[in-house]
Amino acid sequence: MNCTYLGMCYYSICELDLAIRTLRKALVLEPDSAFGRVWLTSTLIDAGLVEDARQVAREIMRVDRKFSVTNWRGAQFRDTTLNKKIFENLLTAGLPG
Repeated sequence: MNCTYLGMCYYSICELDLAIRTLRKALVLEPDSAFGRVWLTSTLIDAGLVEDARQVAREIMRVDRKFSVTNWRGAQFRDTTLNKKIFENLLTAGLPG
């Protein structure tokens, strides 16, 4: 999970290339992590890699068939702008609302 948190940090400071590499490493270490995939999906959308994000979104649904953006909204952050961006990115990637 440490790589996921590091990837989240890179994402939050707009270091998208570092975030993508770190989050992909996190998924090698934790292959069944929906949490890491959520962050990777949002990062890929911001990086303009929509098709890659959609593939990761499909993996989220494989790992957690009950996943929805609404349910994930329980993971609120102090930065409401960041919350909104992540939720919009997840919807853009094709995850159910």
